[in-house]
Amino acid sequence: MRLKVILFFVACLVSPFTWAVHPSFTLDEKPFTKGIPLQWRYTMQLPTPNKHVANSTSTLHYLLEQAISYAPNNRSATAGLIAAQAREKQAWIAAWRPQFNGFLSLSQTKQTYNEQKSDIPSSLASITGTWPLWRAAERAQIAAQSAFTLQSAWEKKQSEQEVALSISTAYLDGIEAYQLQLLTQSQLQALQEQLRINERRIEGGTGTVLDTLETRTRLGQLQSDLQTLDARLHNQNLLIERFSGVKTTWPRGLQTLVSPTLPLPLVVPDFARALRSLADASPQIKSAQAQRTAAQATNRAQKLDQQMPTVDLVGRSSRSKRSVQFNGQNEAQAITEHEIGVEVSWPIFTSGLQQQRINETSALLMQAQARLDEAESDVKTQLRIAYQTLAQTEKSIELEQQVLQTARMGFDAVQKAFLAGIRNNTDVLNAQTQIYEAQRRLVSTTTNLLITQINILALLGKLEARTVRPLTSVFNTALDNNTPI
Repeated sequence: MRLKVILFFVACLVSPFTWAVHPSFTLDEKPFTKGIPLQWRYTMQLPTPNKHVANSTSTLHYLLEQAISYAPNNRSATAGLIAAQAREKQAWIAAWRPQFNGFLSLSQTKQTYNEQKSDIPSSLASITGTWPLWRAAERAQIAAQSAFTLQSAWEKKQSEQEVALSISTAYLDGIEAYQLQLLTQSQLQALQEQLRINERRIEGGTGTVLDTLETRTRLGQLQSDLQTLDARLHNQNLLIERFSGVKTTWPRGLQTLVSPTLPLPLVVPDFARALRSLADASPQIKSAQAQRTAAQATNRAQKLDQQMPTVDLVGRSSRSKRSVQFNGQNEAQAITEHEIGVEVSWPIFTSGLQQQRINETSALLMQAQARLDEAESDVKTQLRIAYQTLAQTEKSIELEQQVLQTARMGFDAVQKAFLAGIRNNTDVLNAQTQIYEAQRRLVSTTTNLLITQINILALLGKLEARTVRPLTSVFNTALDNNTPI
């Protein structure tokens, strides 16, 4: 018997240093397949936020790279994933690995018996080992924790996509505002030149005060627009800096204005392919799928906990000493005990507690399924809307380029007629405004095309630095302005 006890404790001591692959699940449990490769992390290590930097050549892909480790949302999601990995490991250890507990007790007892005092010092040292042989519920719970880990991984991915979408939208909106600001400044200069012409015409006796007043009124409106655009740029810069820690500079010029024949970049797949890839690529859908898998595994674990027993191999070794002093005599006692056996625990009656737990997990499973249905419906609807917007925007860009070309031709004709005395000042101002408004619409339509593609990439879980890099070809980088706004 003593030999068996010794062998048992030797095996228990050796096992913590032996990492063997645990057997696959029984009870018709299927091994859990992870969609994202994960690694166990034995030390808590989070990405270090990058320090605040000001980059004079900041581009969209650079900002997205910075936001991965800088944005608080991403760091929080990373910590959640590490915690989920630790919980999964805990579940595996509880179901398969042995555990040891040590106990030490030192005491001093004083007794008075028939007015005779005695001191009884005693000590007890023991070690208890438990090795799970059969814990069906806890082993089924491993699958649930594994699904929760996968859910945390997809939630991290979703957080990264949301941050990237916020930065990309703010960046493109800032580019639009900056380009509109440049156009407004150009229009302002044109009106100032027209104002000087009006003043010279008054001096020559051919102009009127009404022409000057009308031109000044339009100048005031443009100056007000410049202030609004400046505030818009400032707000978008603050938003980008919040997520990336980088002060932004804006590209000066769009290829749709300087090179109308240049094809616009498209970085998204066709609609049919995108729709097919949603189930395997959308972070929102994959997170909901993992939640449903976790709810299914948890519900199964609760049913097994109600129906199946747990079997553990238990061993205990202890040594106690006791010394009794009475009437000047000492009597020492030393007891050594070794125990080994099997413990079986089976819930027979729990006053409905187990059934209520099953009811709870069943309701959570229904909730997870509803969330998955909602996620699939929501993402598919957003994807359809985005592709419809993309198709309409492509057509709108072509139309706006034609309108701009026609407006320029019309302005040239009106200006010549004005110099010839056939057209008046209002006709010239209206022709200038038509060019200005056509340019504004073309800028807004171009940025809308880029933002729509950004939204599609985010829905597909592919909004990252490498995928948005081709979109920067629409910016006229040769005219970059290196002064932060």
